[in-house]
Amino acid sequence: MGKYLLKEVCDITYGFAFDSKRFSSDSTIGLPVIRIRDLKEGTSHTYTDETCDDRYSVHDGDFLIGMDGEFNIVEWQGGDALLNQRVCKIRSSSDDMLSNFLPYVLADELKRIESQTSFVTVKHLSAKVLNRIQFALPSVDRQREIVAILKTLQSEIAISEQMLAKADELIQSRFVEMFGSATNVNLSDICDFYSGGTPSKKKADYWDGTLPWFSPKDMKQPNLSDSTDHINDIVIEQTNLKLLPADTVAVVVRGMILAHDVPIALLMVPATINQDMKALLPKRDCNPVFLAEAVRNQEAFLLSETGSSAHGTKKIDTEVLGAVQIPEVSLSLQNEFAEFVTSVESLKSTTQQQLDRLNTLYASLTQRYFMV
Repeated sequence: MGKYLLKEVCDITYGFAFDSKRFSSDSTIGLPVIRIRDLKEGTSHTYTDETCDDRYSVHDGDFLIGMDGEFNIVEWQGGDALLNQRVCKIRSSSDDMLSNFLPYVLADELKRIESQTSFVTVKHLSAKVLNRIQFALPSVDRQREIVAILKTLQSEIAISEQMLAKADELIQSRFVEMFGSATNVNLSDICDFYSGGTPSKKKADYWDGTLPWFSPKDMKQPNLSDSTDHINDIVIEQTNLKLLPADTVAVVVRGMILAHDVPIALLMVPATINQDMKALLPKRDCNPVFLAEAVRNQEAFLLSETGSSAHGTKKIDTEVLGAVQIPEVSLSLQNEFAEFVTSVESLKSTTQQQLDRLNTLYASLTQRYFMV
Protein backbone atom coordinates (compact mmCIF):
# COMPACT_ATOMS: atom_id res chain seq x y z
CA MET A 1 0.00 0.00 0.00
CA GLY A 2 1.77 3.12 -1.25
CA LYS A 3 1.46 6.68 0.05
CA TYR A 4 0.60 9.49 -2.31
CA LEU A 5 0.20 13.22 -2.27
CA LEU A 6 -3.24 14.29 -3.44
CA LYS A 7 -1.80 16.18 -6.40
CA GLU A 8 -0.02 13.02 -7.59
CA VAL A 9 -3.23 11.09 -8.21
CA CYS A 10 -5.82 13.84 -8.70
CA ASP A 11 -6.54 16.80 -10.93
CA ILE A 12 -7.82 19.80 -8.98
CA THR A 13 -9.66 22.64 -10.69
CA TYR A 14 -10.19 25.83 -8.71
CA GLY A 15 -13.30 27.86 -9.41
CA PHE A 16 -13.61 30.87 -11.70
CA ALA A 17 -14.13 34.40 -10.37
CA PHE A 18 -17.51 35.06 -11.95
CA ASP A 19 -18.78 38.63 -11.89
CA SER A 20 -21.43 38.71 -9.16
CA LYS A 21 -23.06 41.71 -10.84
CA ARG A 22 -24.18 39.34 -13.59
CA PHE A 23 -25.79 36.87 -11.18
CA SER A 24 -29.53 36.43 -11.51
CA SER A 25 -32.38 34.24 -10.29
CA ASP A 26 -33.57 33.98 -13.90
CA SER A 27 -32.82 30.44 -15.02
CA THR A 28 -33.24 31.32 -18.69
CA ILE A 29 -30.08 33.43 -18.91
CA GLY A 30 -27.55 30.61 -18.51
CA LEU A 31 -26.19 27.96 -16.19
CA PRO A 32 -26.32 27.97 -12.38
CA VAL A 33 -23.19 28.98 -10.48
CA ILE A 34 -22.10 26.72 -7.61
CA ARG A 35 -21.09 28.73 -4.57
CA ILE A 36 -20.02 27.33 -1.18
CA ARG A 37 -23.51 27.77 0.26
CA ASP A 38 -24.91 25.53 -2.51
CA LEU A 39 -22.84 22.48 -1.56
CA LYS A 40 -25.03 21.54 1.42
CA GLU A 41 -28.29 21.95 -0.45
CA GLY A 42 -26.95 20.22 -3.54
CA THR A 43 -28.51 22.75 -5.89
CA SER A 44 -28.00 26.34 -7.04
CA HIS A 45 -30.62 28.95 -7.94
CA THR A 46 -28.10 31.62 -8.92
CA TYR A 47 -27.51 31.91 -12.67
CA THR A 48 -25.10 33.79 -14.92
CA ASP A 49 -24.87 34.63 -18.61
CA GLU A 50 -21.09 34.88 -18.33
CA THR A 51 -19.03 32.46 -20.41
CA CYS A 52 -15.89 30.66 -19.25
CA ASP A 53 -13.52 27.86 -20.12
CA ASP A 54 -15.04 24.38 -20.18
CA ARG A 55 -12.81 23.24 -17.32
CA TYR A 56 -15.10 25.18 -14.97
CA SER A 57 -18.10 23.09 -16.01
CA VAL A 58 -19.58 20.79 -13.39
CA HIS A 59 -21.68 17.71 -14.07
CA ASP A 60 -23.52 15.21 -11.90
CA GLY A 61 -21.05 12.89 -10.18
CA ASP A 62 -18.27 15.46 -9.91
CA PHE A 63 -16.71 15.84 -6.46
CA LEU A 64 -16.51 19.37 -5.07
CA ILE A 65 -14.79 20.86 -2.01
CA GLY A 66 -15.79 24.08 -0.28
CA MET A 67 -12.70 26.08 0.60
CA ASP A 68 -14.21 28.53 3.10
CA GLY A 69 -15.99 27.83 6.37
CA GLU A 70 -16.54 24.09 6.51
CA PHE A 71 -14.20 21.96 4.41
CA ASN A 72 -16.56 19.32 3.01
CA ILE A 73 -16.31 17.12 -0.05
CA VAL A 74 -19.63 16.43 -1.76
CA GLU A 75 -20.77 14.61 -4.87
CA TRP A 76 -22.66 17.08 -7.03
CA GLN A 77 -26.08 15.90 -8.22
CA GLY A 78 -27.66 19.25 -9.06
CA GLY A 79 -27.29 19.11 -12.83
CA ASP A 80 -24.93 20.94 -15.18
CA ALA A 81 -23.48 24.03 -13.53
CA LEU A 82 -20.43 26.28 -13.28
CA LEU A 83 -17.68 26.26 -10.66
CA ASN A 84 -17.39 29.52 -8.72
CA GLN A 85 -14.30 30.75 -6.88
CA ARG A 86 -13.51 29.20 -3.47
CA VAL A 87 -15.00 25.90 -4.63
CA CYS A 88 -12.77 23.33 -6.29
CA LYS A 89 -13.47 20.27 -8.40
CA ILE A 90 -11.40 17.16 -7.85
CA ARG A 91 -11.04 14.10 -10.07
CA SER A 92 -8.84 11.05 -10.06
CA SER A 93 -6.05 11.30 -12.62
CA SER A 94 -4.57 7.88 -11.92
CA ASP A 95 -5.61 4.35 -12.82
CA ASP A 96 -4.52 3.44 -9.30
CA MET A 97 -7.36 5.43 -7.73
CA LEU A 98 -11.12 5.04 -8.15
CA SER A 99 -13.01 8.33 -8.38
CA ASN A 100 -15.66 7.19 -5.90
CA PHE A 101 -12.91 6.42 -3.38
CA LEU A 102 -12.10 10.14 -3.16
CA PRO A 103 -14.81 11.32 -0.73
CA TYR A 104 -14.04 8.54 1.72
CA VAL A 105 -10.29 9.03 1.80
CA LEU A 106 -10.55 12.83 1.97
CA ALA A 107 -13.46 13.44 4.36
CA ASP A 108 -11.65 12.88 7.66
CA GLU A 109 -8.49 14.60 6.45
CA LEU A 110 -10.44 17.70 5.44
CA LYS A 111 -12.12 17.81 8.86
CA ARG A 112 -8.72 17.45 10.55
CA ILE A 113 -7.39 20.38 8.52
CA GLU A 114 -10.51 22.39 9.33
CA SER A 115 -10.09 21.81 13.06
CA GLN A 116 -6.45 22.92 12.92
CA THR A 117 -7.01 25.99 10.75
CA SER A 118 -6.93 29.30 12.61
CA PHE A 119 -9.33 32.04 11.61
CA VAL A 120 -10.56 35.51 12.49
CA THR A 121 -13.94 35.41 10.75
CA VAL A 122 -14.06 32.45 8.33
CA LYS A 123 -11.70 29.51 7.90
CA HIS A 124 -9.94 29.31 4.53
CA LEU A 125 -8.53 26.22 2.82
CA SER A 126 -5.57 27.06 0.62
CA ALA A 127 -4.46 25.25 -2.51
CA LYS A 128 -1.07 24.75 -0.86
CA VAL A 129 -2.59 22.89 2.08
CA LEU A 130 -4.83 20.85 -0.21
CA ASN A 131 -1.90 19.75 -2.34
CA ARG A 132 0.00 18.62 0.78
CA ILE A 133 -2.65 16.08 1.74
CA GLN A 134 -1.10 12.63 1.85
CA PHE A 135 -2.84 9.29 2.14
CA ALA A 136 -2.28 5.59 1.71
CA LEU A 137 -3.78 4.09 -1.43
CA PRO A 138 -4.70 0.39 -1.35
CA SER A 139 -5.18 -1.71 -4.47
CA VAL A 140 -8.11 -0.89 -6.74
CA ASP A 141 -9.88 -4.08 -5.68
CA ARG A 142 -9.47 -3.14 -2.02
CA GLN A 143 -10.76 0.36 -2.79
CA ARG A 144 -13.91 -1.19 -4.26
CA GLU A 145 -14.39 -3.27 -1.10
CA ILE A 146 -13.96 -0.25 1.16
CA VAL A 147 -16.36 1.88 -0.89
CA ALA A 148 -18.98 -0.89 -0.85
CA ILE A 149 -18.73 -1.32 2.94
CA LEU A 150 -18.84 2.38 3.76
CA LYS A 151 -21.57 3.10 1.22
CA THR A 152 -23.75 0.40 2.80
CA LEU A 153 -23.16 1.90 6.24
CA GLN A 154 -24.02 5.36 4.94
CA SER A 155 -27.28 4.03 3.55
CA GLU A 156 -28.18 2.45 6.89
CA ILE A 157 -27.30 5.67 8.70
CA ALA A 158 -29.50 7.65 6.30
CA ILE A 159 -32.42 5.26 6.89
CA SER A 160 -32.10 5.66 10.67
CA GLU A 161 -31.97 9.45 10.33
CA GLN A 162 -35.08 9.38 8.13
CA MET A 163 -36.90 7.23 10.68
CA LEU A 164 -36.12 9.77 13.41
CA ALA A 165 -37.36 12.62 11.24
CA LYS A 166 -40.54 10.71 10.38
CA ALA A 167 -41.17 10.02 14.07
CA ASP A 168 -41.05 13.75 14.82
CA GLU A 169 -43.43 14.41 11.93
CA LEU A 170 -45.77 11.73 13.30
CA ILE A 171 -45.93 13.46 16.69
CA GLN A 172 -46.64 16.81 15.06
CA SER A 173 -49.35 15.32 12.86
CA ARG A 174 -51.01 13.64 15.83
CA PHE A 175 -50.94 16.92 17.75
CA VAL A 176 -52.71 18.77 14.92
CA GLU A 177 -55.18 15.90 14.50
CA MET A 178 -56.15 15.95 18.19
CA PHE A 179 -55.98 19.66 18.95
CA GLY A 180 -56.10 21.55 15.64
CA SER A 181 -59.69 22.71 16.20
CA ALA A 182 -59.39 23.35 19.96
CA THR A 183 -59.74 26.77 21.55
CA ASN A 184 -56.36 28.26 22.43
CA VAL A 185 -55.20 30.20 25.46
CA ASN A 186 -52.01 32.13 26.14
CA LEU A 187 -49.20 30.14 27.73
CA SER A 188 -49.07 32.80 30.45
CA ASP A 189 -52.65 31.86 31.40
CA ILE A 190 -51.61 28.37 32.37
CA CYS A 191 -47.98 28.76 33.42
CA ASP A 192 -45.72 30.97 35.47
CA PHE A 193 -42.17 31.46 34.19
CA TYR A 194 -38.98 31.04 36.18
CA SER A 195 -35.52 32.15 35.09
CA GLY A 196 -32.52 30.32 36.49
CA GLY A 197 -29.08 31.61 37.36
CA THR A 198 -25.39 30.81 37.64
CA PRO A 199 -23.92 30.15 41.09
CA SER A 200 -20.73 32.05 41.91
CA LYS A 201 -17.71 30.54 40.22
CA LYS A 202 -15.60 31.91 43.06
CA LYS A 203 -17.08 29.37 45.46
CA ALA A 204 -15.58 26.03 44.52
CA ASP A 205 -17.88 24.13 46.87
CA TYR A 206 -20.90 25.33 44.89
CA TRP A 207 -19.65 23.32 41.91
CA ASP A 208 -18.74 20.18 43.84
CA GLY A 209 -21.93 18.17 43.72
CA THR A 210 -24.29 15.98 41.74
CA LEU A 211 -27.35 18.19 41.32
CA PRO A 212 -27.99 18.81 37.59
CA TRP A 213 -27.57 22.39 36.41
CA PHE A 214 -28.90 22.65 32.87
CA SER A 215 -27.81 25.25 30.34
CA PRO A 216 -28.56 25.63 26.60
CA LYS A 217 -25.64 23.36 25.65
CA ASP A 218 -27.55 20.46 27.26
CA MET A 219 -30.76 21.06 25.32
CA LYS A 220 -30.20 18.57 22.52
CA GLN A 221 -32.85 15.97 23.34
CA PRO A 222 -36.58 16.24 24.14
CA ASN A 223 -36.09 14.44 27.47
CA LEU A 224 -33.11 15.17 29.72
CA SER A 225 -31.98 13.11 32.71
CA ASP A 226 -28.56 14.66 33.33
CA SER A 227 -26.55 17.77 32.58
CA THR A 228 -22.96 18.56 31.66
CA ASP A 229 -22.44 20.68 34.79
CA HIS A 230 -23.49 19.91 38.36
CA ILE A 231 -23.76 21.91 41.54
CA ASN A 232 -23.93 21.22 45.26
CA ASP A 233 -27.24 21.07 47.14
CA ILE A 234 -26.07 23.92 49.37
CA VAL A 235 -26.58 26.31 46.45
CA ILE A 236 -30.33 25.88 46.90
CA GLU A 237 -30.02 26.72 50.59
CA GLN A 238 -27.66 29.68 50.23
CA THR A 239 -28.83 31.39 47.02
CA ASN A 240 -32.02 32.28 45.18
CA LEU A 241 -31.54 29.45 42.67
CA LYS A 242 -34.64 27.28 42.66
CA LEU A 243 -34.80 23.49 42.62
CA LEU A 244 -37.24 22.51 39.91
CA PRO A 245 -39.29 19.33 40.27
CA ALA A 246 -38.97 16.42 37.86
CA ASP A 247 -41.10 16.74 34.70
CA THR A 248 -40.49 20.48 34.38
CA VAL A 249 -40.57 21.89 30.84
CA ALA A 250 -37.59 24.16 30.07
CA VAL A 251 -37.15 26.54 27.13
CA VAL A 252 -34.00 28.29 25.90
CA VAL A 253 -34.75 32.03 25.75
CA ARG A 254 -31.30 33.50 25.09
CA GLY A 255 -28.42 32.51 22.80
CA MET A 256 -27.46 32.39 19.14
CA ILE A 257 -29.15 28.99 18.76
CA LEU A 258 -32.39 31.02 18.61
CA ALA A 259 -31.42 32.19 15.14
CA HIS A 260 -32.72 28.87 13.82
CA ASP A 261 -34.02 26.67 16.69
CA VAL A 262 -35.89 27.02 19.97
CA PRO A 263 -34.69 24.14 22.18
CA ILE A 264 -37.43 22.79 24.44
CA ALA A 265 -36.97 19.84 26.78
CA LEU A 266 -38.58 17.97 29.62
CA LEU A 267 -36.32 17.74 32.67
CA MET A 268 -36.86 14.19 33.90
CA VAL A 269 -35.14 14.73 37.27
CA PRO A 270 -35.13 17.46 39.96
CA ALA A 271 -32.74 20.07 38.60
CA THR A 272 -31.68 23.69 38.28
CA ILE A 273 -31.26 25.85 35.17
CA ASN A 274 -29.14 28.83 34.18
CA GLN A 275 -30.29 32.33 33.28
CA ASP A 276 -30.52 31.64 29.55
CA MET A 277 -33.50 29.36 30.10
CA LYS A 278 -37.00 29.59 31.49
CA ALA A 279 -38.92 26.88 33.31
CA LEU A 280 -42.67 26.58 32.74
CA LEU A 281 -44.48 26.14 36.06
CA PRO A 282 -48.14 25.16 35.50
CA LYS A 283 -50.82 26.98 37.48
CA ARG A 284 -53.27 24.14 36.88
CA ASP A 285 -53.19 20.40 36.17
CA CYS A 286 -51.26 19.96 32.95
CA ASN A 287 -49.51 16.96 31.43
CA PRO A 288 -45.85 17.99 30.99
CA VAL A 289 -45.40 15.94 27.80
CA PHE A 290 -48.41 17.68 26.26
CA LEU A 291 -47.15 21.06 27.44
CA ALA A 292 -43.69 20.55 25.94
CA GLU A 293 -45.10 19.48 22.59
CA ALA A 294 -47.65 22.31 22.57
CA VAL A 295 -44.88 24.89 22.95
CA ARG A 296 -42.68 23.04 20.46
CA ASN A 297 -45.55 23.19 17.98
CA GLN A 298 -45.31 27.01 18.16
CA GLU A 299 -41.59 27.19 17.34
CA ALA A 300 -42.24 29.10 14.10
CA PHE A 301 -44.04 31.82 16.05
CA LEU A 302 -41.24 32.04 18.61
CA LEU A 303 -38.57 32.28 15.91
CA SER A 304 -40.51 35.01 14.12
CA GLU A 305 -40.71 37.02 17.34
CA THR A 306 -37.13 36.45 18.49
CA GLY A 307 -35.30 39.71 19.16
CA SER A 308 -31.71 40.71 19.87
CA SER A 309 -30.01 42.16 22.93
CA ALA A 310 -27.77 45.23 22.77
CA HIS A 311 -24.71 43.07 22.02
CA GLY A 312 -26.47 41.01 19.34
CA THR A 313 -27.41 37.86 21.26
CA LYS A 314 -30.77 36.42 20.25
CA LYS A 315 -33.49 36.43 22.91
CA ILE A 316 -37.16 35.61 23.47
CA ASP A 317 -38.89 38.14 25.71
CA THR A 318 -41.17 36.89 28.46
CA GLU A 319 -44.12 38.65 26.82
CA VAL A 320 -43.51 36.72 23.61
CA LEU A 321 -43.24 33.40 25.43
CA GLY A 322 -46.40 34.20 27.32
CA ALA A 323 -48.26 34.85 24.06
CA VAL A 324 -47.64 31.32 22.75
CA GLN A 325 -50.99 29.71 21.98
CA ILE A 326 -51.77 26.48 23.84
CA PRO A 327 -54.84 24.30 23.17
CA GLU A 328 -57.24 24.39 26.10
CA VAL A 329 -58.23 20.74 26.37
CA SER A 330 -59.09 18.29 29.12
CA LEU A 331 -56.40 16.56 31.13
CA SER A 332 -57.66 13.20 29.83
CA LEU A 333 -56.98 14.27 26.24
CA GLN A 334 -53.56 15.59 27.25
CA ASN A 335 -52.78 12.23 28.85
CA GLU A 336 -53.93 10.35 25.75
CA PHE A 337 -51.62 12.42 23.58
CA ALA A 338 -48.76 11.98 26.07
CA GLU A 339 -49.11 8.19 25.89
CA PHE A 340 -48.83 8.37 22.12
CA VAL A 341 -45.73 10.57 22.35
CA THR A 342 -44.16 8.21 24.90
CA SER A 343 -44.59 5.25 22.57
CA VAL A 344 -43.08 7.16 19.65
CA GLU A 345 -40.21 8.41 21.81
CA SER A 346 -39.50 4.79 22.80
CA LEU A 347 -39.21 3.92 19.12
CA LYS A 348 -37.00 6.96 18.58
CA SER A 349 -34.75 5.91 21.45
CA THR A 350 -34.23 2.47 19.91
CA THR A 351 -33.55 4.02 16.51
CA GLN A 352 -31.14 6.57 18.02
CA GLN A 353 -29.19 3.79 19.72
CA GLN A 354 -28.93 1.99 16.39
CA LEU A 355 -27.82 5.22 14.72
CA ASP A 356 -25.17 5.78 17.39
CA ARG A 357 -23.83 2.27 16.86
CA LEU A 358 -23.70 2.77 13.09
CA ASN A 359 -21.89 6.10 13.43
CA THR A 360 -19.40 4.57 15.85
CA LEU A 361 -18.76 1.68 13.47
CA TYR A 362 -18.38 4.06 10.53
CA ALA A 363 -15.87 6.20 12.43
CA SER A 364 -13.94 3.12 13.52
CA LEU A 365 -13.72 1.74 9.99
CA THR A 366 -12.67 5.04 8.43
CA GLN A 367 -9.93 5.39 11.03
CA ARG A 368 -8.72 1.86 10.26
CA TYR A 369 -8.88 2.30 6.49
CA PHE A 370 -7.37 5.76 6.19
CA MET A 371 -4.74 6.08 8.89
CA VAL A 372 -1.62 7.37 7.13
